[in-house]
Amino acid sequence: MAKDKDAKGGARAPRAGPGPAGAGGPQWIPVPPRPGPPAPRRRLSPGPTLALALRVFCQMFPRVWGLTLPVLVPSALGYVLFSVLEDGGSVPWVVAYVALILAGPALLMCLQGSVAFHVHESQRGPSPPFLASMARGLERFGPVVVFYVALVLLAGLLSGLAMGLLFALRDRGFYLPVAVVAPPLVLAGLLLLAPVSCVLPVCAVERRSALASLGRASELARGNRFRIVAAMLPVLAADAGAAYAVGRAMNALGNPGLAAVLLSSLAMSLPLCLTAVAMAAVYCRLKVAEEGNAFVEDSAAFERRWYPG
Repeated sequence: MAKDKDAKGGARAPRAGPGPAGAGGPQWIPVPPRPGPPAPRRRLSPGPTLALALRVFCQMFPRVWGLTLPVLVPSALGYVLFSVLEDGGSVPWVVAYVALILAGPALLMCLQGSVAFHVHESQRGPSPPFLASMARGLERFGPVVVFYVALVLLAGLLSGLAMGLLFALRDRGFYLPVAVVAPPLVLAGLLLLAPVSCVLPVCAVERRSALASLGRASELARGNRFRIVAAMLPVLAADAGAAYAVGRAMNALGNPGLAAVLLSSLAMSLPLCLTAVAMAAVYCRLKVAEEGNAFVEDSAAFERRWYPG
């Protein structure tokens, strides 16, 4: 554990811990940056990054999973509202259901930001309180909504351009199999969207706006896009596989009840939590590459923790 004074005898910056109580209760004070020049920038390594994500997910499972459990609330509300609409609900019920559909994904992204903040602070020093991590993610709801809308529009634009290119080639007599065309287009889209994996951690940890978070994420991802895709692809594949399995199970049930809906949401919270931890791991590794031993409070453990072997 680091002492109260640094190696040169100077006073250390205050450690992380609960701050003074304000209008919203006790506030968490993050570990301040250590003085001194950063270490040389190192490139992201997909294997160690994925190993870090899995290790953190296993070690901190109760806490990080608990941060994603509030996603059950919109699932329950959605089921109730849909049941009311099936029975002939009025216009206000329709508006409430549409608002819930729009706000649900943004809430999930806020909860993933809470997980990213908790993992980030835990890797730097003492773990923040559970409620402080939850509050940090939820307070970013506004920027997350803006980012979510921009992401949906960008994904729609990229999909439209890809489909337009395929139809244009077909009209000119170029009949290319989907198996030939799809992989390069998917890879190009993943490389273009690679910085997106760092947006939620940046937004939650650094408290930036949606546009500033995207700019900061692009700065961190510079030169590491292929490595970010390689680190995140297995996690995203597991997330998609879990979503497919849960969807098939729900379709087999036909008209599931509230218990089945909550159980499916509970099952989906596991891969979504793992995705959030993986995004936090990518962000932490990029911050380590940028800041060197200024990232952690105990610099003696820096090499052992982040570059073992």
